[in-house]
Amino acid sequence: MELSKRLLVQEEGRYLQWSTGEAFYCIADTAWEMLHKGSLPDIQRYLDIRKEQGFNTILMVALAELDGMEARNPQGHVPTQEEYWKDLDQILAAAGERGMVIALLPTLGDKWNRQQGVGPEFFNPENAYQYGEWIGKRYRDTWNLFWVLGGDRPIQTREQERTIDAMADGLKQGDQGQHLITFHPCGAASSVDFVKNKSYIDFHSIQSGHGLECYDSAEMLRRTWQEEHKPVFDMECRYEDFPACFRVDLDGWTDADVRNNLYWNLMQGAMGAAYGHRDVWRLASGTEQGEGVSDLPGEAWQTMLRRPAAEQIRYLARLRMMRPYYELRPAPELIGRDEDRLPGQGCIAAARGEKYAYFYTGLGLPVHAELRSLGCSCVRCTWYSPRDGKSIEGGIVRADQRVFAAPSSGRGNDWVLILDNMDQ
Repeated sequence: MELSKRLLVQEEGRYLQWSTGEAFYCIADTAWEMLHKGSLPDIQRYLDIRKEQGFNTILMVALAELDGMEARNPQGHVPTQEEYWKDLDQILAAAGERGMVIALLPTLGDKWNRQQGVGPEFFNPENAYQYGEWIGKRYRDTWNLFWVLGGDRPIQTREQERTIDAMADGLKQGDQGQHLITFHPCGAASSVDFVKNKSYIDFHSIQSGHGLECYDSAEMLRRTWQEEHKPVFDMECRYEDFPACFRVDLDGWTDADVRNNLYWNLMQGAMGAAYGHRDVWRLASGTEQGEGVSDLPGEAWQTMLRRPAAEQIRYLARLRMMRPYYELRPAPELIGRDEDRLPGQGCIAAARGEKYAYFYTGLGLPVHAELRSLGCSCVRCTWYSPRDGKSIEGGIVRADQRVFAAPSSGRGNDWVLILDNMDQ
């Protein structure tokens, strides 16, 4: 049965849209362990809050990393029971009632490449195909879904590659090609490093990660797009409050750090944005003990749902939809000084459509612009705040103006400069 509404790659190959023609800018929250560690009432409340904040997608996994095969979920179920999958049915239905999409990993990567995690590593090409076909068929008629292969692991052997290929083939067979497929790679990597030129990949994903490689997220997206012209997505950039560079002796990444990646990626033409929080991704109880990333001491996840960057992501979506959606493309040529493009907190990024341009300045540094390629004589200048969504009008100026001073500067004072072509 053909779904009446499903996600498609837009014809020009850079963005996603609904089969109804509406643009889909993916605003995702990371809740990998939701099925495994969330109670159904808590999940309902979680979805309500995320919907209110502007999220339209939830990243989660069917076979979870944190002892997901043996430890029972709050409903008392494990994956070998039909009741476990009925829990997933309910989550998909609850998200659908709210107009939200589930980005579903059939399994976390420790089940086919156990570099870390509890495992067990048991998938091979034969049973991966069978599982893919089974879960694909189960959710064939679910409209609010796309598949995510991989699960934070690299493909290191031919056997692992065959396993991923087989799971993808099973998904395609089971759901009759109704849903898009991507691949979630390990940190500081892109899916083109592992599944380039695979016909089953509809869009590519990177993990710019939680270390210093995070400052290269836009460059990773650019490289991914250049290697294979499919939509690109940073599925895992810096999580809010997560220890910087995995060091528990350092402060966690702040909302300003998170915004940097989200807006750099927007300017690079990403098909969406993914947010994560240190405690929410793992549905932390607040009583974890240990040294690993998954059992860092933290807070109960329910109390962390309104952290600043989670509340601010609605302003990213608002900006993205302010101007003609499909026109937006990266425009580094609009940045007047090479040094302003260098990776780091002060990096300035630019994008443009036919009659508008966006510049993001992560520290509120002056924007040195080169506007000749806009082909107009004057522009309307507006400063947009990623922190609260408010705008400050800057008036109409000649398009040969070279320097635009932001309303404020310094760490946490990031701004988007919007220039609109005023020629008729």
